Amino acid sequence: MIRLAVFAQDDFTMVRVENTFDGILIRDGDRIVTRQLGPGHGYGLRNIETAAGAYGGTASAMADGRWFSLCVLFPSHSSAITAA
Repeated sequence: MIRLAVFAQDDFTMVRVENTFDGILIRDGDRIVTRQLGPGHGYGLRNIETAAGAYGGTASAMADGRWFSLCVLFPSHSSAITAA
């Protein structure tokens, strides 16, 4: 099951993607790392963090029981243009 939410508040837009998983996370320090090798297993959390940062945003991942959540927060379009 996958849940997707996109919403705006104040000068920010939040994209949240949640999916069920087996509850097992592998970490390297405080970072979540993949369990799969080879191509075809997603975009990669580091790539998403880098892309969000390039647009003045942030990305965070968390797990709660059997749900994995990725939240990406971006400044609204007008705020990003003003800041540039």
